[in-house]
Amino acid sequence: MNKLLVKYSIEFVVVVLGIGLSFYVDDLRQHEYDVELKNRSLLRIRANIHSDIQDAKWNIHLHRTVISSCNKLLSKHAHYFDHARDSLSKHLRYQSIVNSTFLDNTEEYEMLKNAGLMRLIESDSLVVELQTKYSIHDFYKNVEADINRINNEIEECYCGLTDLSLIHESRGHFNYGKYNSKQPVPPACLNWIWVKKKASQRYIALVEDGIKRDKGLLQAIDFELPPDMTPLEEKDSFEEQFNQSNKESTP
Repeated sequence: MNKLLVKYSIEFVVVVLGIGLSFYVDDLRQHEYDVELKNRSLLRIRANIHSDIQDAKWNIHLHRTVISSCNKLLSKHAHYFDHARDSLSKHLRYQSIVNSTFLDNTEEYEMLKNAGLMRLIESDSLVVELQTKYSIHDFYKNVEADINRINNEIEECYCGLTDLSLIHESRGHFNYGKYNSKQPVPPACLNWIWVKKKASQRYIALVEDGIKRDKGLLQAIDFELPPDMTPLEEKDSFEEQFNQSNKESTP
């Protein structure tokens, strides 16, 4: 009787241990699979951030051209009116149409977060940096929306001062009408030019801060990833894609 009890007890323990070991192995495999998913997501986020940095540099260049145009118009508007009136309409037109567009690449981050894979990131600071990056995207869009409203005001000035039936072309980039007003650019319009200049300066400061933060984020991701993981091919920036498209379309 005692032997049977011992035998059945051992068999029960073996069965329980087998089931427990099976669950442990399954959990281990699931954990390894989730870690692999997390690392792959971080690789794709890394590629997106690299693209964000390249696009941000292009946006900075774009807004610097706006600031240069604003400075010329604010300092030389009287000279242009006396000697080169169409330069007034050219600068007004340029400032009324130029703005940057922030491309919101959040899909991979949302997948990482919604799948519960953020808990597998070992670096707490990396988690905070990721959350910070994607939480300020709406702020970028709000600033761009403000610039669009300023553009609308400048466009109203432009349309009131030019003859849109007589069009000039600026190196193929944009068209502008002939300045036909008998009066110089009104002070109210010059005020909007000054506002546009300040908005572009603020946007550049914001984007430069974002680039600095993104570069630190790239380093944090590299520390998190296994050294043997091969980075994905970096995406071309919007400027590079635009230039390549122009080359392909040129006969």
